[in-house]
Formats: sequence, structure tokens, C-alpha cells
Amino acid sequence: MGGDMKGTYTALVTPFSDGGVDTKKLCELIDFQYKNGVDGVVLLGTTGESPTVSEKEADEIIYEGLKAAEEKIDVVIGCSSNSTAETLKKCRRAASLGAEKLLVLTPYYNKTNKEGMRRHFLTVADGAGAKIIIYNVPSRTGCSVDAETLAGLSEHENIIGIKEASGNVSYAVSISPLISDDFFMMSGCDDLTVPLMAIGASGVISVVSNIVPARVSNMTGAFLSGDVQRARKIQISLLPLISALFSEVNPIPVKTAMNIMKMNVGELRLPLCEMSAEKRKILENAMRAEGLI
Repeated sequence: MGGDMKGTYTALVTPFSDGGVDTKKLCELIDFQYKNGVDGVVLLGTTGESPTVSEKEADEIIYEGLKAAEEKIDVVIGCSSNSTAETLKKCRRAASLGAEKLLVLTPYYNKTNKEGMRRHFLTVADGAGAKIIIYNVPSRTGCSVDAETLAGLSEHENIIGIKEASGNVSYAVSISPLISDDFFMMSGCDDLTVPLMAIGASGVISVVSNIVPARVSNMTGAFLSGDVQRARKIQISLLPLISALFSEVNPIPVKTAMNIMKMNVGELRLPLCEMSAEKRKILENAMRAEGLI
């Protein structure tokens, strides 16, 4: 398995309270993840509602998150914009606060061509001051890193892996030959973790592990230790819960679920809002079936 990320990394929600970030709760969530066997957390990603977090709040999340994690658990910081200069600024800021691994999206909305994609990531990798993980999620960004471009980028010493969240297994297979000791793939889709590990992915950056971290950690751990059948069984057993957690746009359902479980992670920020009554009922039924409520 390639690179230095493997197992389960939780794409952590950002807890809000009274209009600001609840840093005490953030530290509690990181401790909860650590105690349930996950290998790392991703802060300020999609699940962390990063587009609605101010620069000052982001600094607070990075500082407090790294301090809470200490040597216990790995931390990756999301640093993305559709401006290369702004992305680089965010990366340098995170690195100055102690971040060593940064998750960087493809340039969304305005998008680019193959050469622009190449230059975007090379510019960031050259100047960020930390290691870069490419985040490929075309359903959100409207663009993808093609296999040829990724092959070139994977040779850069500061580009260490990809979070592959296209949901396209054929694409994942096409880039799997790039996996090496210097470049890893992490699944970005909870429902495809074991299938992607079967072609060389070293684990998952997970949403569902916000509420069932031990289950997801046991699944990736089983696969990595060679117990593929156990990993397969856990993957299949998690599918109804995963489906419910993506019945509306992430992180609306997972944050709702955490509040139902009295984890008290606070409100969603607009444009995200509460679930529809119909979808909330589906979520509650799935949680009940898992014994979570």
C-alpha cells in the first residue's frame, strides 16, 4: 500500500455554537475518534462546512485541532479555492500553524484545462510548505484530474496521494497503477471503500465514521490485515446507514444524526439547513436498525 496514509480517516464535522466554532466540542470529537481506533481526521473538508468558515475560524480549528490530536492521531487540513493564489495562501497559512498534510480540491466552478490543472497543483505543491493530497470529487467541482495529468503530478515529491471520490470505479482502476511507496489512493466514497482497497487504495476518508468510527476502522483494519471477508461483511452491513447519510447533501444528514445521538455538534450554516421530515425519518430508521438510537 502506498504512501503514509492508511486505514480510516474521518472527515470531521465542524461543531458550531452561538454563531461560532465550538472548539471544546471539536476537541471532544477528535478524542472520540481516537478512542474508537481511527487513524486520522480531516478538518475543514466538505463535511466540515469549510466554505462557510471564516479565515479566523479556520485558524482556530487548525490550531485547536492539531493541539487536541498531538501525537495520538494524524490530521489533514482541507485548503481549497478555485483561485490558485488563494489556495496557496490557505495552504501556507495552515502549514504555518503546524499542518503537515493538506487536502486540495481541483479548481471548481471556473474549472480549467489539462495544463491549467497541472499548473494549479504544481504551483501549490511547490509553495505550500506541506504535503499535498489531491481531492478528486467531480460531482461537486465539475471537473476531474485525468489519469495522464495525475501520473505527472504523482511524481512531485510534495504530492503524496489522492482522495478519490468520483464514484467511478473504472477511473479508480485507471489510476491505480500510480500507487506506490510514494503515492497513495484513499477512497472518498463510504460505499466503495472495500472495492477501492481491492485495487490498491490504502483506506478511506469517511463520513459515516463520524458516528460509527469503530465499525469503519475495523473494516479497513480487517482488509489491511488480510481478512478480506470480514471487511466485505462490514462494508455490506454499513450500506443502509451510508445510503441514509447521503439521502441529502453531505453533511446535512451526518450532522443531524450526531445531534440525534446527543453529540451536540450544533447547527448547519446556510446554504445548508435542516433535513426534510421525510428524509429525517429514513435516517432515524437506519440509525435505529444500527442500534444508534
